[in-house]
Amino acid sequence: MYMSKSLVNVLFRRKKLYNLRMHDGDSLAAHLDEFNTLVNQLLAVDVQLTESEKVVTLLCSLPDTWDNLIVAIGGGGLT
Repeated sequence: MYMSKSLVNVLFRRKKLYNLRMHDGDSLAAHLDEFNTLVNQLLAVDVQLTESEKVVTLLCSLPDTWDNLIVAIGGGGLT
C-alpha cells in the first residue's frame, strides 16, 4: 500500500508511536506487534529511528509497574 511521505503523515505516525501506551493486564506480544507496526510505518515513509530511539520509546510505553525491570535492564546504559 502506498503511504504518503507528507509532513502531516510523518507527524501523525510519530505521534501515534510516541503516544503508544501499554496498560497493566495488556498483552506484551500485542503491544510489541503494535510498536513494530508503527516503526515499520515510519520506515515506509523514510523516517529512520536509531536503535536507542526505539529502545527508549518502547520502554517509555510500558506501564509504571514495569519500572523495576526498566531500571534493571537499563543498568548497562543505553548507547
